[in-house]
Amino acid sequence: MNPACLSAMPSVMIRPSSSLLRPYYTQITLTSSGARKTQTSLPAKAFLQENCLDATNPFSSHKQLQQQLIALWQTGSETERAIAEICLRCYVSHQIVQVCIELASRFGLRGGFQLSDLLPLVLDDAPIAWNPNGLLQPPAEPDSPVYRAFAYDILGSFDPSRNTCLSTWTKRKVFYHRELNAFLQERGIYLISDWALLNSATTGQIRRTLASRYALTEAEIQQACQLLESYHAIYSEQLRQVRSRGYRGKCPTPTTQQLQDIAQHLQQTTGQPCFPLQVMAQLNNLAQKLRQRQPSTEPLESVDVPAAAPDEAEQNQSAFLQHYRKALVMVLDRAIAQVICDRLQDLQGQRGQRDRQFLKALHLFYAQGRSMGEIAPLVGMGGQPQVSRLLKLRELRIHICQQIRERLKTQLYYLVAEYAQERSVNVLSSQLDSILDAEIDRLMTADSAEASTANRSSQGLLAQRFRRYLEQTMTTELAA
Repeated sequence: MNPACLSAMPSVMIRPSSSLLRPYYTQITLTSSGARKTQTSLPAKAFLQENCLDATNPFSSHKQLQQQLIALWQTGSETERAIAEICLRCYVSHQIVQVCIELASRFGLRGGFQLSDLLPLVLDDAPIAWNPNGLLQPPAEPDSPVYRAFAYDILGSFDPSRNTCLSTWTKRKVFYHRELNAFLQERGIYLISDWALLNSATTGQIRRTLASRYALTEAEIQQACQLLESYHAIYSEQLRQVRSRGYRGKCPTPTTQQLQDIAQHLQQTTGQPCFPLQVMAQLNNLAQKLRQRQPSTEPLESVDVPAAAPDEAEQNQSAFLQHYRKALVMVLDRAIAQVICDRLQDLQGQRGQRDRQFLKALHLFYAQGRSMGEIAPLVGMGGQPQVSRLLKLRELRIHICQQIRERLKTQLYYLVAEYAQERSVNVLSSQLDSILDAEIDRLMTADSAEASTANRSSQGLLAQRFRRYLEQTMTTELAA
């Protein structure tokens, strides 16, 4: 088979590696018993090797390959449409499995389910059969009353001119699949992004939540309400306008322009200078507090894709956030190690091997999710109050805050200098303390709220880093 299909395309196919091409000619399906099966489509493999390899270009791009396959699937000859559909359905099957693996890894233990419970809900495509005449068996028409596999829904709604790549689009479609979400909700897991949570919140809810669960002043509560009002005035209003024109997607991450507009609106309301980076941190912090009111909701990274390629400002924002998160984790790990070591030194020499009791109790609390009442007999103590006095978690958090504040401020200063526009560097630098306060408050508030919740899952960043440190570095001490 040698369809001369790529010669008329406006761009030249680049040379993907063989490992990059493999998902486009191998399909993952489920057997009648629910087991995964991978089969190779030889026609698709031959087509890709013959038409998609350019020995003069060693680089690869999923997006360019997908754009050309979509174009063939929509406008090519009968044979070209059939072979392009095979390639795309194969690729989608791999992406569906990867998203389900992610969901099972994040929530399986808490929800009491496995990967094998998720796959039948979304991996419902039939094994691909190839007819030498170029027709797939059976054909699938968009308006056919015959059941259509989920893969067709993904491909039929994918627009390569608007969406980043097919993997991102597949992830979005799986995350918001109706039956999959119903399955998760039956197990107490609700997937919702920060932006959807804030979009549906009211100032009354904010006021009640902050007044009842947090020791905030009236002025601080009023500031939070003003922030939400500015978010609704800019982000929510623009989202309503887009949805009035037919958009049915979920709430995307605010763009750089939206953050700038929110900051300007908030500054006009409060009379205080405000900047996009600060707004982003404060919105995340507010959403985290709302999640404590709704403990069954789970953070969900936004998978909505911008309508056009991101501009330079958005690319800088994305790069900044990526480097900032890495710096935060590194600083947090060092602070945890230092604070634990300092506490152990303070406890050394006390009667009853308090240092070993502390270490074991901390491990049981963060690494195993035990309650303090359960921990007490395991460390030779009479009850929960004694364990609470031994761990002094609030004191630990305060010391960690002190450790990370200056270290993170230095890291953040250099990142601002690298990624912010030149005219904004001095202004943003003057706001670092308030930005750091919001971020640190978010971390500590989440850990404090989770620590007081029954059936803890240790999903917060601080709890995760505590668990990692205890599991990786304290094994010898605990076993001794």
